[in-house]
Amino acid sequence: MAITEKHEELTLEELIDQGFEAAYTIESKKMIIKEGYATFAFKQTAYAKSHFYKLVDLFYQYVSPTNMRITPQEEKEQFLIEIKPVLLTESSQELVELLESVLVSGKINKRSRGIYIDSDLEVVRVKVTSDLKEELQQKAKELGK
Repeated sequence: MAITEKHEELTLEELIDQGFEAAYTIESKKMIIKEGYATFAFKQTAYAKSHFYKLVDLFYQYVSPTNMRITPQEEKEQFLIEIKPVLLTESSQELVELLESVLVSGKINKRSRGIYIDSDLEVVRVKVTSDLKEELQQKAKELGK
């Protein structure tokens, strides 16, 4: 189902019959194995030229559906988009500012080859005794972690 700028709801068949065609093909990409997601929040809108749809297009092209999740949050009238860490070979300051303005968690880093979107997960490696490990696991279980 698609919604046009005139708020018409059309099926895929109706779109094709009216001469609409895909702007690009969404390619399936390899699963990104780096842990974590960067999360973005967007207000729900039917306006086809909104920043939300521009960024969704960009994410589909660079990240692919394999490495992203879109979750509607009806109570807040917004969408959450979670994407795996990725380098976008776009580098405009406008895009950096747009990404930062809707970023909920994660990091946006401008690099020489583009914009790197990263999760905010950090690795912490600690060696402890087996007794302390058991104690930490018990406390985590009590806290529901």
